[in-house]
Amino acid sequence: MHKSMGVVMVLLAGAVMAGCGGAQPQGVGSAATAAPTTDKVISTIPAVAPDWIVKEPAEKDGFLWFVGLSDKQATQQGARDGAEKNARARVVAYLGSAFSEKLQKLTLSAGLSSDVVDATVARRGFEEIMTAGVASKVRVTEWYIERWARPSGEEYWMVYGLANVPTKAIDEAYASMMTGEAAKAKERMDAAKDAKMRTQYQTAMSMFEAAKAAGFGSAGPEGAAPAPAPGGTTPVPAH
Repeated sequence: MHKSMGVVMVLLAGAVMAGCGGAQPQGVGSAATAAPTTDKVISTIPAVAPDWIVKEPAEKDGFLWFVGLSDKQATQQGARDGAEKNARARVVAYLGSAFSEKLQKLTLSAGLSSDVVDATVARRGFEEIMTAGVASKVRVTEWYIERWARPSGEEYWMVYGLANVPTKAIDEAYASMMTGEAAKAKERMDAAKDAKMRTQYQTAMSMFEAAKAAGFGSAGPEGAAPAPAPGGTTPVPAH
């Protein structure tokens, strides 16, 4: 396993967000956009649903894996695009939640207040880095495509995409974030008039430097298995 991928995969359940437009697709812990039971799957590609649509991998061979799920789309290509967009959104949301929890634990252990380290503001900054850099490195490697029909005869598509992002890219973004936060803490320490606050900012600077050296990590704080992916949210496809 990647050296630094060891602390946050269990957060996947809280990191799902819609990225496809329209109603939110069901991801882990979110509300369903499942088709009505009167709608039917009329064909799938491939014919047999892959295992990964109901249980996605966590970290493997230097990549972190996610499953994106499209909303209902009029075209197959539109559904593919939606699944890929959703996978990217899930990466950013998951990593943002993971970062926020990690930072909160670090600041609590260091005895730092929110006046010294604001985890909410830091999370927004980290998500901006994720969106600008890491999300662009998300690649869909496999597709599972469902073609649906309503009783009226109208057809639509829903697509699952198995996507990955290099853990190296995540670690680099995290290191960059920690470098920046350590520099901010030093500036505030140098500018502080109160001795107590100078000590607090010095502690924060040391904390960020140590966090950078430790790396981000992505396999779960207790070594927990990843939560199920968005699979199983629609009726069982007819094969």
